[in-house]
Amino acid sequence: LDLESNNICDAGATAFADSLRINSALSELCLSGNNIGDAGAAALADALHTNSTTTEINLWGNVIGNVGGTAVADALLTNSTITEIDLGIIDANNDVKNKIGELICINREADSREEARRRKSKLCIEWMVDAEDEDQAGAQYEAAVVLALEEMESLPKPEHRRELFH
Repeated sequence: LDLESNNICDAGATAFADSLRINSALSELCLSGNNIGDAGAAALADALHTNSTTTEINLWGNVIGNVGGTAVADALLTNSTITEIDLGIIDANNDVKNKIGELICINREADSREEARRRKSKLCIEWMVDAEDEDQAGAQYEAAVVLALEEMESLPKPEHRRELFH
């Protein structure tokens, strides 16, 4: 779906995010050049937590900063279907941009959702160890715990675990 240069701004991105949450057919989305800021990016990112069909998103040419970029990175922690994201020149710091890049790389390379989740859990722990302050470390710790809990839910039921080791 190409909605490039329609000046939908944050309000339009937020409205579109509501439909993205329940959409099960959209694989590519272009929202470049729409004057979307942090609030719109955060709304779209929130929708990506539950969307499992979209694989490519283009947000180039918007006014996304650290807040929106961080929201996108947080969404990519749980979303394993996005394999291409074009943020273009966003006004986010290099740490945020690098996190998004690392998470997209995992999504591209992982053979399964479970492998992506394990790799992202490990990456969150690495980020936590490398964090420069307590707030940043706390956020990474929380993300790692959430991913670990999701991984535990994907484990076989106790009565079937024995079969894994024999």
